[in-house]
Amino acid sequence: MKPHIIVSASLFALIVFLSIQFYTIINVYQVRSHDFDTRYNQVIREAMDELNDYSPELGLDSMYWYMDKISFYFKGIGYINDPKLSDSLKATFYDNVMSIMTVTEPFSNRISYKLNQQNMDPNLRAGFIIHDYTVINDFDDFPIVRNDTLILGDVNSRVLNQNLQGVLLDNFRVERSFFSVNFDVYVDFTRKRQVIYSEMIGVLVLITVSILIISLVFYFTLRNLMKQKKISDLKSDFINNMTHELKTPLSTISLANQGLSNEDIVKNPLKIKEYSNIISRQNKHLTQIIDQILDISMWEKQKINLVLKQIDFVHFLNEKIDSFKLVHEEVQIKTFIPRSAFFIYADAFQLSIALNNLLDNAVKYKRGELNLIIDLIVNPDEMILKIKDNGIGINPNDQKHIFEKFYRVNTSSVHNTKGLGLGLFYVKSIIEAHGGELWLESELNIGTTFFIKLKK
Repeated sequence: MKPHIIVSASLFALIVFLSIQFYTIINVYQVRSHDFDTRYNQVIREAMDELNDYSPELGLDSMYWYMDKISFYFKGIGYINDPKLSDSLKATFYDNVMSIMTVTEPFSNRISYKLNQQNMDPNLRAGFIIHDYTVINDFDDFPIVRNDTLILGDVNSRVLNQNLQGVLLDNFRVERSFFSVNFDVYVDFTRKRQVIYSEMIGVLVLITVSILIISLVFYFTLRNLMKQKKISDLKSDFINNMTHELKTPLSTISLANQGLSNEDIVKNPLKIKEYSNIISRQNKHLTQIIDQILDISMWEKQKINLVLKQIDFVHFLNEKIDSFKLVHEEVQIKTFIPRSAFFIYADAFQLSIALNNLLDNAVKYKRGELNLIIDLIVNPDEMILKIKDNGIGINPNDQKHIFEKFYRVNTSSVHNTKGLGLGLFYVKSIIEAHGGELWLESELNIGTTFFIKLKK
């Protein structure tokens, strides 16, 4: 199955799983909410029923006595019908009535007591909604509140009970000597959501953990899948490159072998020697390819075995540059190398291979005339070698992987260049085996600079 199909199917499955989890949370909340309403309403109703059995001093009669008393005093004010004063008097009267009901109401304490008995949240408060309130006079009635509105003399009568939240417990219609009132008792459930979430904490934790685990599994599975795809692509590239690398010398050997079968050539010792040298060179090239692959395989199992000796790196570097110039006379090289010696402990053979690989890469990936700048910076305890070219450069995305085994830059110009994608991996392994560092800086169509840092 193709990777993008697997990724799409996995992502779809993850989305479905998350949707199910969120749907579960919503359903659990709805069930808890219904259960909350049922349990709390039952306990509150029981509290109301028990309250009816209490003596008047502890029940609603105590509240009505105070309301009757303030209504009597209000009725006794002779200028109540004066339009200049009645609005402020009515507002003051309403505030006083609400204060009496709030201070003397018997519901909250009883409800809290019952909730505590049932190990339920006791922090629920009772309240009142006054729909109608009238002061009774001997000859007239003075409406204070009518239809949830405080009746005032002007057009700006104040509407009440707009923002109250709660559950209705009961409605009361009462008439005494000096007042009549119609009011509801309600319980404020603003803590309902907090209570439900606290009861759901176990479910929420389990769902959150399951979502986290599934998401992590999906992430690591996807990451491993992409790694496997990358390895598969690298494997295919390696096989293609290796096939090309092996076919070239084999074809040359085959042609040379056919040439040696020619009777005219057999009679010519010079031609025999020429074809023999061709076979020898191509055989050596094949051996080098195989040895390189075997060396890489061995490095995965154990460390590189270095034969460390003290060498003068300045002298060593100059020798390598001179050898390179003999083979590549067309390359322009500028060097900035100090004259004084700098000794390090290194494996000269392995270090030679590393430097040759870097210089050969500059030739392989050149852009027109190749110019090299080789700069050696010597510090008391370490040295930094810079090899700068004016080649095709390396894309920033490729720079992250350029030192990986079998990795080759995915451009037509590079694929036309021979190689197994092992050169820079080989160089990095050698430098790091010496306890050094290797990095690069590169820009497309400008060039690349490789840096090698080695300590004494």
